[in-house]
Amino acid sequence: MATPRDREVQTDSWQSQATVQVPPWRNGAQRVSVIYRTPHRAGLRRAVSGGHKGTMTQIPRAALLLGLAGLIPFAWGAVTTILPDVGMWSARAIGPRFTGPYVGLFYGAIILSFMSGVLWGFATRATGQVAATGYALSVIPALWAFFMTGGGPTSAGISLIAGFIALLGLDWLFWKQELAPPWWMSLRIMLTVVVVACLAIPLI
Repeated sequence: MATPRDREVQTDSWQSQATVQVPPWRNGAQRVSVIYRTPHRAGLRRAVSGGHKGTMTQIPRAALLLGLAGLIPFAWGAVTTILPDVGMWSARAIGPRFTGPYVGLFYGAIILSFMSGVLWGFATRATGQVAATGYALSVIPALWAFFMTGGGPTSAGISLIAGFIALLGLDWLFWKQELAPPWWMSLRIMLTVVVVACLAIPLI
């Protein structure tokens, strides 16, 4: 029997890189060690465990609950717009800034800026020139909120609606490139529909 030699086998796929090392025989036994390394990707496309493969999975409970809680100011603005008595009470009790369309406008601008930070975090998972593209795209929601929501409530509301719809497109881009979690679009579509509906109520 030929004396076995150390040999190394490497496989490179979208998920991982495996190195199998087989040392020399010792007392008739063979030791096999497997080392997994995440492959380095130059670009927006970065591997995640399991891959998305075009599917959306179940949203983690914590993310779902916090996402739904984030809708409360939007819903409150819609309610105080539809129900004038509630709006009057809210204006007296907690102030006009937190009543009617204004709470949705102020809060919506904050959320767009917050989402810029989220997308920036996704972009950090990429490398190279396309990573720089990801950084550039991630600041668009914040800049949109800063420049486009300074007018009256009608124009600001329309601008915010356009901003959230465009943001959903950016969400999809980062999700498609597997930088966002597999469940990301399931959450974002649901939240965006509610946000847009609440912002549209004062415009009707």
